[in-house]
Amino acid sequence: GVFDSSFGSADTLAEQKSFNTLAVTRDNKVGINIIRPTEALDVVGNIAVSGTVDSPTMKLVRNSASQVNADQIGQIEFYGNDSNDTQIQYASIRATAADVTPSATYGQLDFYNIKNGTDTKLMSLSSSALDLDTGVALNTGGIVNVTGSNSKLAFDSSGTDVVTITGSQLGATTPN
Repeated sequence: GVFDSSFGSADTLAEQKSFNTLAVTRDNKVGINIIRPTEALDVVGNIAVSGTVDSPTMKLVRNSASQVNADQIGQIEFYGNDSNDTQIQYASIRATAADVTPSATYGQLDFYNIKNGTDTKLMSLSSSALDLDTGVALNTGGIVNVTGSNSKLAFDSSGTDVVTITGSQLGATTPN
């Protein structure tokens, strides 16, 4: 059918036209399964992304003519309800334009979790490193390989930290 875009006296087309699943506000916000959307696109329910190409893409673009190093360019936030039925953010992934110099451009992903009620960065992934923040452990049930002609595995046990290496398959090399 034809979508009539005349609002009359209603705040949204959904109120005037009695649509159950689509709303368009006077300020051009679109709601799916919500009558009063608060964002440009406000969807209540699951979203399916598909395409005929090998990998459908969800693209987040920050349009900025004056982007500088360390600008946050996008994020994905994860929400749920706590035991009091209050909606809270539990985690997020944030993308940063770490260096915007044309010959050295690179990005960084930062992973955050709520820890004791505080939004806490736990891990960063850049073009040169995977950094775990203080107090975050790397646990693996598998093998950690360090390969390459310039690769080194370093343990910093200064202060009260303890480094323990156990296992029957350990090989020994002479330190540099």
